[in-house]
Amino acid sequence: MALKKTLLLFLSTILIFSCDRFMPGGFWLEYKKEKITQNFSDQGPWGGSRTILWTTSSNQTFTNAVSYAINHNWTFIDSVHISENIPISQLSSHFPKWFNDGGTVLRFTSEMLNVDSDTDSTYLAEGYVIFNETRTQMVVYHKWGQ
Repeated sequence: MALKKTLLLFLSTILIFSCDRFMPGGFWLEYKKEKITQNFSDQGPWGGSRTILWTTSSNQTFTNAVSYAINHNWTFIDSVHISENIPISQLSSHFPKWFNDGGTVLRFTSEMLNVDSDTDSTYLAEGYVIFNETRTQMVVYHKWGQ
């Protein structure tokens, strides 16, 4: 009995402290982690979201972000340059808006699924990597499930 309790406590501890890496988009927490200035994650049984902001003084810090995403099974779809006239917050009302100037939005699909509640059909969830105009800030937005 004591062995079962010890094993359960050990496994629970491992799960608690390693959970972010195994959660959808959790690999982003290992990317330039010393530059992360904001991190929000909402995980539930039917879906969740993750939003991370990195800030730096150099515009060369995030040059490998695309390859990092691809190496973690995100598939690049397209990119678009946006101006301050097209607010980043139009991507989704679920995500905070951390910078107001223009920038570049990179769109990816992830291995997670979204569910269309009207039709019950599923499709690959999208993740966004957004750079501000000066490339001194980077945001990842990822939402999946229902």
